[in-house]
Amino acid sequence: MKIVSFVVAILFLILVPGSDCSAQEFARAKKPRGEDLPANYLYTNGKVRCGFINDQWIPGKILKNGRFLSLKAQRRTLNKQLKKQGSSGSVLAKRIARLTKRIRREKKICEKATKRLRFNLSNAVGLALVDANSQSLGWGGPRANVFGSSNLRTVLADGRTQEALESGKAKISQFLIAPNKKLYVIFETPINLEDTDDQESEGRCLLGEVNTVTGVPVCIDGELTQVGMHSDELINSVVQFDGAGAIYYPGVNTESKTVLRRNSRGVITDLINDSIELHDFLVLRNGTVLVYGGTASSNMRWLRRINANGGIKDLIIEDMYLEFLQHFPDGNAYVGLESSNNNICDVGEDVIVPYSTTSDTLDCTRAIRGIIRTLTPI
Repeated sequence: MKIVSFVVAILFLILVPGSDCSAQEFARAKKPRGEDLPANYLYTNGKVRCGFINDQWIPGKILKNGRFLSLKAQRRTLNKQLKKQGSSGSVLAKRIARLTKRIRREKKICEKATKRLRFNLSNAVGLALVDANSQSLGWGGPRANVFGSSNLRTVLADGRTQEALESGKAKISQFLIAPNKKLYVIFETPINLEDTDDQESEGRCLLGEVNTVTGVPVCIDGELTQVGMHSDELINSVVQFDGAGAIYYPGVNTESKTVLRRNSRGVITDLINDSIELHDFLVLRNGTVLVYGGTASSNMRWLRRINANGGIKDLIIEDMYLEFLQHFPDGNAYVGLESSNNNICDVGEDVIVPYSTTSDTLDCTRAIRGIIRTLTPI
């Protein structure tokens, strides 16, 4: 076997006259090994594969070894073969011509990678928002491979800040970190997550969840034209979470109707109908939602409990005004009520009443009476 292998090697070198490389080196020249690129340096658009090499997105393919081989590298290999074949390589020349046209066509598609919204949160110990209209952002400069532009910055361990977007552009009005450490962002205007230059298509996003590892955002709800409410009575956070990580948010949908929704693992549930005027809401750890609202037809305000299974219970139905609605460390929510037309707990004055999650009632035995406008949890 050793003799046969030696003869094969000799024959191989004889068939390649003028070669000053070994058989293995020649094989590598014929079959480029490709580039080992991280996941965020790869982009797929339909059947087109793109890789980020030398500060630009170029078309190519993924080899069996997982590496990325650009079409230009394939063309270089074919040109070397054509040079060796000379005039006998007409078939190869046509193949190179077809590949050149493909490179031109797919390069335009690959350039769309600069328009998709992608975050880079690697090495971040914190996040910060800067003035979206500021021309002096005071940040540490862009990474060499960043096409992104936003008012969100990552804070590094040494105190420096960097652009949080790797590609795409967006103005962010707020970011939130849920109890389960998931990251959410509210955009100032609806955007297309795959083409941030697109300002017209339907299904653009206002509220998104960002994968902190891959940097890929997904839209929480594509039917929103506004996150938040027109009412200036909202005291609690616009976006809230329960203990299981479900996200709750009010807004206006594409039909110009007010909504209050829960998104739990991608399943969206409406918590109110469009006849309700929403003034405030509070999400408890167990998924119970306290809603302070009114019915437009009767002009009556109320406080209502909606449990995690959708069950509804009216806690207060009368002409009253809430000063605040807050969750406290003792596991209860506290309701602050004005004295005007207030007959809650038969006190006829300003009163703070706890809502007990155990009894599912307002506990008048623990009501705090007097002129108390605010109550701060400790």
